[in-house]
Amino acid sequence: MTDRFMYGWRVRSEIALPELTPWLGDDRLADVVIRVGAVPKQLDDAVYRDRVLEIGRDGAALLTAAGIAIIWVRAPDEIIVSPHPEASADEIRLVLFGSAVGCLCHLRGFFPLHGACIGIGERAVVFAGPSGAGKSTIAAYLCERGHRLVADDVSAIEILNGVASVWPAFPRLKLDPDAYRTLALDHSEPAQPALIRGKYHLDRRRSFRSEPVPLAAIVLLEQPGADGAASLARLHGNLASMTRLYADVFRPVVASALGGPRRLFAIQAEIVRTVPIYLWRRRFDFEAMNAWIDQLERLADE
Repeated sequence: MTDRFMYGWRVRSEIALPELTPWLGDDRLADVVIRVGAVPKQLDDAVYRDRVLEIGRDGAALLTAAGIAIIWVRAPDEIIVSPHPEASADEIRLVLFGSAVGCLCHLRGFFPLHGACIGIGERAVVFAGPSGAGKSTIAAYLCERGHRLVADDVSAIEILNGVASVWPAFPRLKLDPDAYRTLALDHSEPAQPALIRGKYHLDRRRSFRSEPVPLAAIVLLEQPGADGAASLARLHGNLASMTRLYADVFRPVVASALGGPRRLFAIQAEIVRTVPIYLWRRRFDFEAMNAWIDQLERLADE
């Protein structure tokens, strides 16, 4: 069994995780163990419960993906997976790398944004927003320009030596078929990407690095206003920035179970103090995308 790298953690898993790169770090014990086993029907101490997610008082999470798996994020160092007998390995990993890992980031003290992160030079830009906002499409554009993927879907931020930095996740980018066809991507990685649950999964292993990347900017994605005009503008004022930033925290109910919004306040305040926050009201106008990408590339140099 080969240990794997994810967000700086040494991961040991009974489930094959081909998307993750091998662990090449020190000889520490595994930071996170993923195993197959029995999970509870419900959490006895749940402080939050809906049809797909339960959160315990200690931040443990029970995730139900119908027809795929029930995943118990039991502790900061353990995930237990109970797969559905008819689920594919790809589907199980899709849930594991999304909601389960997002919950684990909270338990391990990271600030997880629902966003894609791209390394531009030696710094990173995160594109955050709700599902369907275009995060991965923008990331794909930047990758095609020679920049590297740091994370897709969950961008884990940590303050390291006073600098807000993003930990690399794994070199996989999800892209919907329309964007994939429109972008006319370089198909060499891989020749035929997997189509899982309606999205292509593109391998970006060739340019992947395992070191944390200093954060240059966060771009929050929104639909255009009533006039339909697109714009990219920096948010000014800590309150406005923190309010908008918190709206894109991945699974904030987990943070609430671990002590409420105050738990995230310190790292969120430090991010806002040191990292420019931009609001991009955009349309899916592929013809104008190159001009916008030019502006986004310059954010890493400011």
